[in-house]
Amino acid sequence: MAHPQGSFEDVFHQTYDSVLGYALRRLPGRAQADDVTAEVFTAAWQAWQKGKQVTPPWLLSVARNKIADHYRREARARDAHQVLAEHLADAETLSEEGRVGVWMALSQLGEREREALTLTYWDGLSGSEVAEALGCTQTTVWAVLSRARKRLRKLLEVPAEYHAGSKPEGGIDIDSLRR
Repeated sequence: MAHPQGSFEDVFHQTYDSVLGYALRRLPGRAQADDVTAEVFTAAWQAWQKGKQVTPPWLLSVARNKIADHYRREARARDAHQVLAEHLADAETLSEEGRVGVWMALSQLGEREREALTLTYWDGLSGSEVAEALGCTQTTVWAVLSRARKRLRKLLEVPAEYHAGSKPEGGIDIDSLRR
């Protein structure tokens, strides 16, 4: 059975510029606008496959929500970055016990989570650079970072004596923290 609006490709070509323009006027850069626009049309395709009408006002409503999601993620990332920066960037100024606590917390994360955190916060790589380094998509990087920050935040709230002790197998070598 044919969709009442014709083809999705027609709807896409008729509305893409307006959705992208909407995002460009509300986001700081082209890359963010492109990402949001892609998310909007992914949602549109999913709605389309369910037989729903995909109208310009509906698309702009989805774009508004995706932009709000973007800014919420950005705010959470800034907050998490500040917390992690306090714990990680100043790791050399921490006492030996403090460094052990940070390293023990990091070693309790999965390898991918640990690598995503250290590439982002210690090495200063962008999301796309981390994705390339880890061999995954940028969306996967954001999901891994979100999960890793939550876990690390919880681990760092636990008193240091619970993190101290022998290095777990596969854990990070504390001496590698020193430059």
